[in-house]
Amino acid sequence: MQNQYSQAPQQYGNQNANSFMADDDDLDMNAVLGPDTGSDFILLPKGDYDFIVSSWSQEEYVDKQSNNKPRKRMVINLQIQDPETGKTVSIKESIPLKKKLAFKFSQLFTSVGDLGKDSEKAMDWETLNGKGGRLSLSHREYNGKQYHNVDSFLPPDTQAQATQPAPQFTQQPVQQPVQQNVQQPVQQIQNPQNLPPANNAQGGWGNFQ
Repeated sequence: MQNQYSQAPQQYGNQNANSFMADDDDLDMNAVLGPDTGSDFILLPKGDYDFIVSSWSQEEYVDKQSNNKPRKRMVINLQIQDPETGKTVSIKESIPLKKKLAFKFSQLFTSVGDLGKDSEKAMDWETLNGKGGRLSLSHREYNGKQYHNVDSFLPPDTQAQATQPAPQFTQQPVQQPVQQNVQQPVQQIQNPQNLPPANNAQGGWGNFQ
């Protein structure tokens, strides 16, 4: 079942092309064009990004890895903000409806907060639009071009750690002890016996007869 924001089904024959950018879609013959339409594609650097689900749809395709067996897959349109330009980048993530890929759907609904830890719940597609989470993005090559590839959808606890500012530590200046120049009193050596001073002409040992 499609929601009111979903796009018309597309027919793709290659399952490996599972994360097309927006300009790979069919162009409507009455589409509104501008001078720079289609020339502003932004390839985001690899890394973790916040995303918003803008729309989704279900489509049929031919699985060449299973003897051209017809199958269905979910196409999720994601929006990510480019941290450098501030522009919104659209990414299309296509996930075949296969049991071996159930973990990818689990990642998605966990990331947007629909599926809690150690819980079971049916996939709620009707409320998916407008919800956000965080994903890990990489690149892949297809027909000689670089495209975005969603490696995984990240759980909410990872998102909290990623958005939490690092604690700031303020280093207190170390006060060096102030050395005071204390003048010690000069002690006068007194002659307790009041002996007469030695005769310098005879040397310091006195007169010996």
